[in-house]
Amino acid sequence: MTLPEVVLVTDGGCVTRTRSGGWAAILIAVADRMAEPIVPLINQQTGEPYITMLHGHVADTTVNQMEILVVLQGLRQLRRPTKVRVVSDSNLVVKTMAEGWKRDKNQTLWQALDQAIVAHDVRWEWTKGHAANYWNQRADALVAQERVTPGDTPHIDDVLAGVSR
Repeated sequence: MTLPEVVLVTDGGCVTRTRSGGWAAILIAVADRMAEPIVPLINQQTGEPYITMLHGHVADTTVNQMEILVVLQGLRQLRRPTKVRVVSDSNLVVKTMAEGWKRDKNQTLWQALDQAIVAHDVRWEWTKGHAANYWNQRADALVAQERVTPGDTPHIDDVLAGVSR
């Protein structure tokens, strides 16, 4: 059985002073997850690309929590085993998952991420943030909006409680 292929572009951020965080994930269905540039598959009936954009806001958080959480949120959208190329501007996420960097904090998120990748064939790729990567710039723009979103937003403790279920 041939696995579907997806590129998952992620970004997370946080306003340090207020600890107001945001995350954004862009899932792009592709014919070849390693191809450059990223070329979305097109729905033959609608003519639209297979792209899903997710984003959210979390209160009282850190940038590292947002960078881990966003990958988890993206992977949770996949309903069956998939070949995934995760593209992130977070060295922490990419090096921890690809090279086994030590996990000093955020154990609940790391454990949930470990569980989320079990069903998938995941490749990890770092991209320079705020550079010439179109999809990373799109994700960054969504994060910028979410970091300053006022109103009723989940607290990081509530998010972590949901992650460990």
